[in-house]
Amino acid sequence: MATSSPPTPSLTSSLAPTTHVAFYHSHPTVFNGGFIKFYNFSSPAPLFFVTKNCDEGSKNITNPTKPTKVSTLRLLDDRVHGSSLDTSPALVFGHRSLRIIEIDYDTSSSTISLSTPFSPILLPSAIWFLKVLSNKIYVATAHNAIQVYSSSSLPPSLTLSSSSSLPPSPLITLNNEIRCITYSMAINDNLDILSGTVFNEVLIWSATSLHSSTSSTSSSIIKNKHKLKGHEGVIFRVAWGENNEEILSCSDDRSVRLWCYDNTTDEWSQRWCGWGHSCRVWDVSFCPPPSPHIVTSGEDGTARVWCCDTGKLLSVIEGHGAKSIWRIAIDPNNSDRVVTGGNDSVGKGWSLDWVTQHCNPDSALEYDLECDFPAPPAALATPPEMEEPPPPPSDDLAKTETATKKKKKKKRKKPKPLKTTILSTHFLPPPHNNTIISVSTTGLLYKSELNTSDSSSNNNNNNILLLPHPPTATNVTATAVHPSSPTIAVGTSNGSIVISDVSSTPTNQQTIIPGVPNYFSVLSLTYLPCSHPPSLVSSHTLGRFLQINPSTGATLRAFEIMTIGVASAFCFAPGVGIFTGDSRGNLFFFESKGGEWGEEHTNEDYATVFRPSSIARNLHKTAHVTAIHYTQTTRTAISIGHDAAVQTTMLTSSNHLKPCVERSVAFASALTTLTVSEDRCKNQHILVGGYHADTYVLFNLTTHCTLLKFNCGSWKRPHDISFTLSDDNSQIEGAIAVVNNRNERQKNAAPSPSPMTPFLKAKRITPAPQPVTFGERYHGRTVHCASLFEWEGGAWCISGSEDCSVKLGRITSSSSSSSPPSPNSSPSYNLFSDLSSFDSCVRACASSTGEKTALLTLAGGKLELAMYILEGKGPSVSMIQGNQKSYEKNTNTEIDHRMNAVASIHLGGDKFLVATGDSRGKITIFKVEKGGNISVLEESVKGLNSRPILCLDLVIIDADFVILTAGNTAGVLGVFKIDLSSSSYHCSLKHEFKPHSMGCNSVSTSYSGSKTSKDLTIVTGGDDQALHCSIFKVHNLTVPLATETVPNASSSALKSVMLSKDNDKVYAVGYDQVLKAWEMVRVEGGTRGFANVTGGDILSLVEGGKERLNVTDVSDGSVLQLRKGSDLVVVVGDGLEVVKVSSGFEEEPMERAAKALSKATHLLVTAGAGMGKDAGLPTFEDLNKGGGDNNYKSMCDPIKLVEEREEFMAFWEQMSSTYENTNSHAGYEALNRMAKNVGQAYCYTSNVDGHFRRLDAFNDNNEKNLCEIHGYAGEWRCAAGMGKVECGGERLGETWQAWNAAAGECNCEKQDELFPCGTHKCKNCGFATRPNVLMFNDSDENVLAGIRKEREKYQQWEAEMEASVCGSEKKSLVVLELGCGVAVPSCRHEGYEVMRDVAKGGGKVTFIRVNVKDAGHDEVDLDLEAAVLENVVSLGGVGAEEVLLEVEARMRVREEEGGGEEETRELLFDEEWEDNKGVIGVFGEYTEDDEVVEKERLEREEKGEEKGEEEGEGEGEGGEGGEGEEEDSVGSIVEEMRALEFEDNWGDNEDGVKSKFGEFKDDEDVIQKHLKEEDEEEERRLEEEARELRRVKEEEEAAVAAALIEAGGGGGRELVFDDF
Repeated sequence: MATSSPPTPSLTSSLAPTTHVAFYHSHPTVFNGGFIKFYNFSSPAPLFFVTKNCDEGSKNITNPTKPTKVSTLRLLDDRVHGSSLDTSPALVFGHRSLRIIEIDYDTSSSTISLSTPFSPILLPSAIWFLKVLSNKIYVATAHNAIQVYSSSSLPPSLTLSSSSSLPPSPLITLNNEIRCITYSMAINDNLDILSGTVFNEVLIWSATSLHSSTSSTSSSIIKNKHKLKGHEGVIFRVAWGENNEEILSCSDDRSVRLWCYDNTTDEWSQRWCGWGHSCRVWDVSFCPPPSPHIVTSGEDGTARVWCCDTGKLLSVIEGHGAKSIWRIAIDPNNSDRVVTGGNDSVGKGWSLDWVTQHCNPDSALEYDLECDFPAPPAALATPPEMEEPPPPPSDDLAKTETATKKKKKKKRKKPKPLKTTILSTHFLPPPHNNTIISVSTTGLLYKSELNTSDSSSNNNNNNILLLPHPPTATNVTATAVHPSSPTIAVGTSNGSIVISDVSSTPTNQQTIIPGVPNYFSVLSLTYLPCSHPPSLVSSHTLGRFLQINPSTGATLRAFEIMTIGVASAFCFAPGVGIFTGDSRGNLFFFESKGGEWGEEHTNEDYATVFRPSSIARNLHKTAHVTAIHYTQTTRTAISIGHDAAVQTTMLTSSNHLKPCVERSVAFASALTTLTVSEDRCKNQHILVGGYHADTYVLFNLTTHCTLLKFNCGSWKRPHDISFTLSDDNSQIEGAIAVVNNRNERQKNAAPSPSPMTPFLKAKRITPAPQPVTFGERYHGRTVHCASLFEWEGGAWCISGSEDCSVKLGRITSSSSSSSPPSPNSSPSYNLFSDLSSFDSCVRACASSTGEKTALLTLAGGKLELAMYILEGKGPSVSMIQGNQKSYEKNTNTEIDHRMNAVASIHLGGDKFLVATGDSRGKITIFKVEKGGNISVLEESVKGLNSRPILCLDLVIIDADFVILTAGNTAGVLGVFKIDLSSSSYHCSLKHEFKPHSMGCNSVSTSYSGSKTSKDLTIVTGGDDQALHCSIFKVHNLTVPLATETVPNASSSALKSVMLSKDNDKVYAVGYDQVLKAWEMVRVEGGTRGFANVTGGDILSLVEGGKERLNVTDVSDGSVLQLRKGSDLVVVVGDGLEVVKVSSGFEEEPMERAAKALSKATHLLVTAGAGMGKDAGLPTFEDLNKGGGDNNYKSMCDPIKLVEEREEFMAFWEQMSSTYENTNSHAGYEALNRMAKNVGQAYCYTSNVDGHFRRLDAFNDNNEKNLCEIHGYAGEWRCAAGMGKVECGGERLGETWQAWNAAAGECNCEKQDELFPCGTHKCKNCGFATRPNVLMFNDSDENVLAGIRKEREKYQQWEAEMEASVCGSEKKSLVVLELGCGVAVPSCRHEGYEVMRDVAKGGGKVTFIRVNVKDAGHDEVDLDLEAAVLENVVSLGGVGAEEVLLEVEARMRVREEEGGGEEETRELLFDEEWEDNKGVIGVFGEYTEDDEVVEKERLEREEKGEEKGEEEGEGEGEGGEGGEGEEEDSVGSIVEEMRALEFEDNWGDNEDGVKSKFGEFKDDEDVIQKHLKEEDEEEERRLEEEARELRRVKEEEEAAVAAALIEAGGGGGRELVFDDF
């Protein structure tokens, strides 16, 4: 059974966890899985390094023999766990694989060169450590053994040409006396060995006495010298100290221990044990001397710095957002530099000085200001004593005395001193930002100074500013400091506000604003700095707040938020409105309309109250909203709250709040500070601050790193932080102040003068560099789901993880951040946005793309379901809000009730269909619309048992129904039909079968409506390691046409199966991490089965081998077709890996170029000097080799004619002669024939050789379609105008003054006349001549005028061409770039600009670049859309002559094989059906005309049989049925003839007819339109012919009808929709 061409080695990139980090010449080196990347410590961009002589395993290398610059390289199939880069030879290892690499560092240019001339070595057991000493490699393995190899014996036995895959034999094997499994080992320079065992012990043994043995068969058993006991878990890492007298170990017991050697006793003992990590500790390392630090990393996602001497924990490093930080590396040349690597696929560079200062959990013990607040004045400190009331008068003295005796005398209570309670503390704005203002609840104002020069003066805090009018009868309830002046506003419990200038002592300016009636206690105060005039907002009870002018005290406006909450956060957006958050988690927007705010509402409490224009309810659940920031350019509001979430809300064009993205932060339980800034590159940085227990944390969400950590004691204590950022947001500087009303002093401090006096503490934040992130950040835990989709010509990926995060990324070429994966570049994942986090893990996701929108759906634990709409070129992402509880977060749902599967499909327009399956066997179906209307159509689809649903898929058949497939844990698959014709979209089970003996983990379904069959293909993968395929007829889902099962398709459970768009390949991947491709092939009877492509392995390093993906714990996969024969596959699990698979189906670049030129109606040739290279003409680079004063660049300057006339004339005479006497190569004539074949052709060239003038396609007698933008060296002209500039001015300088004076005397009147080459004097005036070439620094109007005319003519042709191509779908443009270099890229840029303009106008355009050296993309490419770059064909490594001849030959073959005839039929079809813009259903699935006819005929026959039975009965009774039957038959024949005639016109169209705007219409609509256009006369003629045909050829009619039923109409070819 024949199969198609096997897939070629694919291009891959990996976002696997960072499993190893190292330093190479102080360059951080990060290993993601088996990939290596180098960085500069101060830059997040990877370094490009030179590589050559790489094997096919190096997927990024397109030409293994040529030095290539790359930013990443794959070294191992397995994940790299360790390396030795500074040794000779350099080594990397992972699991059982060991590889020798060649690496070199050029100190002068800081260039890294890396090559892999040897294949990896596979050893018998896992490798833990490597040591290279004296040309020997000591390999420590997991079986507590050391294998010794000779580095000199490895080549050439392990070269790529070697057929042997056996590892070399070790010189000697050293076995420890205890044969056990180890989890860590280390070797020092003395060959002392450390073994961390599973028995919780560290073994110390030595190979010093035996390492000299060279016998290849020798092995020795070595006894232990020492055993270190103390750990209570497996030892994960051991390390030797600098002097080999200290040992570090870390363990499963969460501890790190330091062991020291005693020379006197020859014993090791534990010096200290450090506790701090909350989970297992993975790595530990000494810092190089003189640093006294130790660094550890663990499973709790942190790295920690310890004091080596005492074991004290100095700082905690957070910022990865990962489940684990696997490895740490410290620069041996700079102990301050540390790199960490974790599950989130990145490395992070830290400064130890920075982290010990800013990430110290005990930093509260080191303050720059410590002071007590003085006691309050006596008038307030001691309240007046109350006198005893006089005894009541009485008439009965006896009664009074008796009463007096019975009554106990009360003791007079001593008055308690009034306690000073600080309500708030603030830093004043610059330049007073060292001043701290604290306000007590009794109205006292305290002023403290945080001096920067003399710390001793910081304690002098005796200044008390008592407000002139203290609110003695009320308490202070709120305060606010003006953002730009030393002014403080104080709100009181009676509603009044006092505003004071605190720049001097005592205050000299004060404004008292009385309270507004019925607006009671001021709950909060906020200044709105951007408002005009600058205003103050006071918040009150009942959801009310006032906007006040602080200068006049006038109340400007009153607002009401319409909830029971309290307005707690405000943001003023000039010209837009006010954003407000409340204490119930709601966000409000009050729109500004010509000075008005919101909707006016009359309230008895105040004249005019404004209500919100839009409300986003429960945005922060029910927690306080604490801060809001609005960005005008993106119209988005960022808000934070006590729910520890950062919400991004879009303000729509109609000024409605639309929630977009929610990001939960793990470092805090409540957020209080929000700062949004831009760096010098205009990148937005979001800084949020909040509390985790008693610790305040300032965090940069953009760079994902902690900026500050400070122990405040309690989040309820009054505090304030003041900081500024550097221009690049890399450094922070400022101060933080905290008030402790309980006056808890630090240890060893002086006692407080009064226990009732509060205590102020402040600390300066000194500037320090922030951490640097190396690589692209990804999920920090196992990724459960991923879905690829196409948007705006690019590939995108949505994914969800166990860490509850959702990420949206774009797949691009590794060389560009915007272009899609090209054939010769590896794909790369680039994070676009973090979407809203889930409360529980995300388990499933789906994507579906419509005409203008894409729907992203994610589902997870506790029945959480989130939907996002993607739209626009940005694109913009917005969360859909609806009113159905079925898809909202249900906090009452049981923790084990989760959604396991989700699928979605586009129904046309803005409608989508979504299906979800949960852990209790329930399937729910939704209809989703762009506007946010979500309808639950089926809450519990019946059919399958109650076993958990594991997978779902949807496929649309036509406008009437959709097929849903669902698999569960019992291995059962159900096939459901969703009826779209009913308003309820009823879903019913049509077929149920069991393709797997265990769980059905994945299903992929596709529909193929061809002429010979209407197949529904269902492919599944299960826990039984089998791959199953079933073929159904879409109108008969009860019985499959064929089934086939491939047992043992994987060596483990299959987790994902993916059908490619062409329905010809199936990709399958399981826990074994092997991605396989299976081809769908046609067999007898029209059914299909599997043919394993070359053993099933897409990726093969050697013949018959298998390449494992770097992603472990595989969970899901997704496939997207880039073009025919080229697929993009994403596999996720413990990381993400992108694989670009190119098979024999993909057209090679030469073929693509030939196909495009064959179809082109317009051709633009842009040519540079490289075009003439094959003819022997020099290029710009050739002419400038060697430097000197006589090269092309120096002689291409008019000043040379003035200063060195003889040399100038000789040079240009030689150049002109060379150009004239050189024969054009054969590629010119091939190009000439191509251009003539196209018809509309133009040449735009920078060449001055004139060779394009020899081609009549561009320079015939009638018209010159040639624009020589630099002129022609074979023409000479008068140089009299060379010293002039535009507008008649003269060039400055003595040289040019003399030239112009001489030129003025000749007064040449025919300066535009051209002379032959070598004419040294003007024939008209006798003045000097010059070549008709535009030179550097040239201002000669005589030369410019001719070039300007050619440019204007070219621009006119370009405009007409663009209008023609963009205005008709029948026309297309090819831009053919030939030999355009990058030194002077004028023509190179012109071709790109034309391509961009045509593409943006909706026209078809293909760009073909032919360049031996520079065939790749330029920086200018980044301005182009991704969809445009997909149409770029790069032909590098070969000259223009070879390419042009090869392409012409292929065009000729295509024409001979009928390719041209096909295209002609397509164009003729377009002309005949001018109004029909393609054949496709409105729901995105395309069928063919004969299929529609077949369906109609089947329906008519079915109706005809029923009618025939009735008529037969009538005929038996009265004999009146015959005529009616004949009329029906005649009508049926008419329809058949119409269909046959329609098929004759359409049958040979293979590629399909695409509409102008990319939309397709349904075949049935086209047929109906065609039938309506036929006139009545034609209809009568057909009816007469049909009757005649029926009378004469009854048997032939029956045969035709049978053929139509069995073959679907026959005769026509299958339409193929070419993606992208």
